[in-house]
Amino acid sequence: MKMKRILLVALMAVLAVAGVAQQVKLLSFNNSLVEANKQYAMFNKMCEAMGKDAFWTHRTQLGRTLLFHYNDDFSHQLVKSDKWDYILLQEQSALPRLSQEAFIQGLILWKKAIMRECPNKKVKILLPMNWPYRDTLGTYNDDFDKLKKSYYNAARDIPDVLVCPIAIAFDEVRKAYGEEEWKKLYNDHVHPNIRATYMGACMEFAMIFGIDPLHITYVPKGLDPEVAKMMRKAASKALAEYPKY
Repeated sequence: MKMKRILLVALMAVLAVAGVAQQVKLLSFNNSLVEANKQYAMFNKMCEAMGKDAFWTHRTQLGRTLLFHYNDDFSHQLVKSDKWDYILLQEQSALPRLSQEAFIQGLILWKKAIMRECPNKKVKILLPMNWPYRDTLGTYNDDFDKLKKSYYNAARDIPDVLVCPIAIAFDEVRKAYGEEEWKKLYNDHVHPNIRATYMGACMEFAMIFGIDPLHITYVPKGLDPEVAKMMRKAASKALAEYPKY
């Protein structure tokens, strides 16, 4: 009888450990597009509010390309430091539009390094899609097409790269609410306003946890709830639209 109790306690302990979900660990190599409004901190608060055990660790180097991050020894030490579930690679704002070849080459270098160095060999690479500049309306369609093509080719040519189509969400705002609302996504000609940062965080959250952005209830301080609802709608539409590209 005593032995049965011991076995029962041991079994319950095993089941308890199995039932505890492991923390989702996200690492980013990024520049000011993520640093603006501290998207990583917003994402972490969103996860906490939505009952998700996740944490985003970031390595910010302002104005830098992914190749610059790649040539930084500390960045590689970070890759090696934990069993990351996702590594987010944020390219410099203009490079995917101006040089698709350089963009793809940088991603291939990173993919090989991550597969070689990350303790978790099932790690996923998350690639936020950059958006056209606000002051280039005359070339908007051409710029948008170049960005879509660069990121589409990256997802096609590099296995396990997941594109987060933030630029498409920007465009959904422009189409659904007009150019004036689209302009409000920017703090200047390129950096995101808090509403755009929130929209991007919602999309990344949705992709990681398989939740439609429409079901996200977290709204950060400083963002009007109705505006937040607009951003979630655009995020949801963009995620649904992206496979068509």
